[in-house]
Amino acid sequence: MQPLDPTDPERIGRYRLTHRLGAGGMGRVYLGRTAAGRKVVVKVILPQYAGDAEFRGRFAREAAAAARVGGFHTAPVVDADPDGDPPWIVSAFIPGPSLHEVLAGRGPLPHPTLRVLAVGLAEGLEAIHGAGLTHRDLKPANVLMASDGPRIIDFGIARPSGDSSGLTRTGATLGTPLYMSPEQVDALEVGPGSDMFSLGTVLAHAAVGRNPFDAPTLAGIVRNLIGPPPEVPESVPAELRAVIARCWRHSPAQRPTPQEVTEMIGDVDPELDWPAFGAGQAGAPGTGSAAPRPTDRPVYGGGPSYGSGAGSGAPAYSVPMGTRETGVPAGTAPRAPESEESLRSESAVFDRLREGGDHATALAGYERLLPRLRESLGPDHPRTLKLRSRIAVCKEGLGDHRGALEEYRSLLSEQAALLGTDHVDTLGTRFQIAYQLGELNDHEAALAAYRAVLPDLARVLGPDHDHTLTARENITDHLSAVSDHRGALEEHRRLLGDRIRTLGPDHPDTLATRRAIANTLGDLGDDAASLAEHRRLLPDRSRVLGPDHPDTLTTRFEIAYRLGELGDHGAALWEALTLLPDMTRVMGADDPRTLAFRLEIARLHRLQGNPSAAGATLRSLAADLDRLPRGRGADSLRTRVRVESEVLREWTLPRLPQSGPPPYTG
Repeated sequence: MQPLDPTDPERIGRYRLTHRLGAGGMGRVYLGRTAAGRKVVVKVILPQYAGDAEFRGRFAREAAAAARVGGFHTAPVVDADPDGDPPWIVSAFIPGPSLHEVLAGRGPLPHPTLRVLAVGLAEGLEAIHGAGLTHRDLKPANVLMASDGPRIIDFGIARPSGDSSGLTRTGATLGTPLYMSPEQVDALEVGPGSDMFSLGTVLAHAAVGRNPFDAPTLAGIVRNLIGPPPEVPESVPAELRAVIARCWRHSPAQRPTPQEVTEMIGDVDPELDWPAFGAGQAGAPGTGSAAPRPTDRPVYGGGPSYGSGAGSGAPAYSVPMGTRETGVPAGTAPRAPESEESLRSESAVFDRLREGGDHATALAGYERLLPRLRESLGPDHPRTLKLRSRIAVCKEGLGDHRGALEEYRSLLSEQAALLGTDHVDTLGTRFQIAYQLGELNDHEAALAAYRAVLPDLARVLGPDHDHTLTARENITDHLSAVSDHRGALEEHRRLLGDRIRTLGPDHPDTLATRRAIANTLGDLGDDAASLAEHRRLLPDRSRVLGPDHPDTLTTRFEIAYRLGELGDHGAALWEALTLLPDMTRVMGADDPRTLAFRLEIARLHRLQGNPSAAGATLRSLAADLDRLPRGRGADSLRTRVRVESEVLREWTLPRLPQSGPPPYTG
């Protein structure tokens, strides 16, 4: 990071530039700040290229392409002006050195850290490829070692896969030779498989400390790339050797996909195995400097080292450790802090209890463990914050949404200060605050909280990420809860288009959105349109989920209900009596949904003009409810049965015996 040169601009667009970070292949990279003081990385095209139509076109495609990429392991693009003079693009500032700097200064990564790197880069490429792009220049200088995992940066030559619009010409192949794929060297069509070859090279370099394709001359590098792949040393973990070997296959079709790489490596634990790498220039090209740089935010020392370096100075790959006042009285020897490993093992026991549904026991264990974590690791240690989040999860699991809300609210400011406002855990806590408000039926507050977090989820994770789409779905639910059914319908229809595009027409979430549209039409009083939507949905749910899936049965219930609302009580009762045996078999006779459906059948009997069948159904239902333990759901249903019984009694008093064709009976 260098001060601005007198020739550097002071502002680009609405961003104030503060430092020069470096230079890329087609522009300079600056550290900037927004009007609110948030740091960003600004890339500006060099003057000699700004007038080049091909470069401007490439830059415009880069900006549009990068803006579509989300996920946890990329640097999100937040703004761009391809038509500016000069053109520029802005991405989020991510503190941390590049992998190039780490390898040059400290050598190969420890094996556990390599696994986290491999899975993180694979997930980043999955997001890039999912947007229809190929990065084309994956190398250590384009990987930032951020506090929460690796981030892929610099989409300077990213473009739609299969695009042959002249970005690669004879004598002008784009990429960095040492990390190219064989097809890049031969100037052939390049797709996502090329990135997977480069991923293998990056992982091999990180594992052994050097690029295995290196040679004294460019011709030698090319010969190595197009020849038989090198052997990976036995010292590299077996699963990583297998990943690298598959990535280096010469046929792109035989290389693994990013998802296959994550499956080969398995789950990883960044909290345990991803150390603090110190500082670096976010978004800037790696310099190869071995010397640590001043940190943009504090990196706490005092933790164990994962490296083998000796002597004075900061330990290699130090784990962040918080500091605090111990409050030990003068003259009293402080208690020796517990090891992180022992605390982690104890926490894992409670994690298993929580995952098994024993939230009460897990909560008691977490609450006993929390003061010890604060004392040994510090109140701001990521593991301490994670434990507090799990306490909130347990309270939610016990139905204490008020307690969970208070835990999440007290946690949010500390997560934002330590991890950053855009960290996935910080965003997750904001999402949970909105969710708990909804569970407490404070729909106005929940709606406001979801609307506040939605733009940040879309910007950081991507507009098509599952969390972003879920937030949009919850917004529609709360719009309905505050009786804005017209607004809910519009949001549902927009969401349906995105669900179909990202998940496909048969995905359960897509089908759920179609059901929400059908129900919202009913909320608006258009029962005929609602019935038509449910009838169109039923065969798709039956085909995709199966005829006995609860969602399929729910759609059949909605069809019966809408027929009743339209006054076709005979058809509604027929549908209901046909459905009841399936609901009883699949969900159980005592399931609240089955019991509530029997009440609906009694109502339909009454509306169709068969008071004896309605009364028999209500008496049978009341007897079954009396067998069930007291509880909010059963008590509510008992009340509804009493109300329907009173309605039936009043309805039958003035009526004469029925004549004509016999009604449907059950």
